[in-house]
Amino acid sequence: GKKALKAGITPHTLELHHLPLSLHMDDGGEQHLLCAREPVSGWCYARLYAGISPQLLAHCVNDALAACPADIQSVETFGFEVVLPERNIAVKAHPQKHKAVQVTLPLGEIIPRVQREPVGRVLIEMCEFYNRGKAQKKLGESTPQAFLEALRHKD
Repeated sequence: GKKALKAGITPHTLELHHLPLSLHMDDGGEQHLLCAREPVSGWCYARLYAGISPQLLAHCVNDALAACPADIQSVETFGFEVVLPERNIAVKAHPQKHKAVQVTLPLGEIIPRVQREPVGRVLIEMCEFYNRGKAQKKLGESTPQAFLEALRHKD
């Protein structure tokens, strides 16, 4: 946050992770969690997919970049590689794959809310709440979203 800015660290990188999930049959079995995080503010973005392809990965990364209020100059990926020919952004890939996280209980037993709403919607709302819901001391009493938007307007 503020300490990182004083140290000369700017929010220009987006870290993206792919985590395969092996969920209970009631929750769709094999799923893919794609999440992004801007490390200076902690801003986050996550989506859950039933399948995965290079095109879907590129689409998800582009969606995360469009949603992120920071002026992103580079992307660092973990667990996958991505090509973004339409963007002038450096990409550093750590392609080593992660083993699937096994979740043997139905998600509704762990997170009761997913009994009423799709888990993908709950995931999106959790990120939105984190990004916009509560001011943080390390960000000068701003939310991650407001912190990054204020920096971008200064540029």
